Amino acid sequence: MEVKLVGYSVEDSKYIVQLVESKAMKRVSRLSIVFKHENLEQFKKRIRVAKALQQVAMEELRFEKYVDGLPNERVPSSKTYH
Repeated sequence: MEVKLVGYSVEDSKYIVQLVESKAMKRVSRLSIVFKHENLEQFKKRIRVAKALQQVAMEELRFEKYVDGLPNERVPSSKTYH
């Protein structure tokens, strides 16, 4: 879908675009925009990397939440790993 870049909102870090066909305005993240001068394969790779890093972060948060829920006596001290 073709859009026209109208501006950028510092408040929510979103680009403001206007849909060419319907003239509707929309706020989108940088990962939602492919500029005409960009290499499409590099853009797709950047999306894949961002999603993979997001998955790693989610797994780390899940693990931290799990560990935070354990009683202190079940969590080994850092001295165990020296």
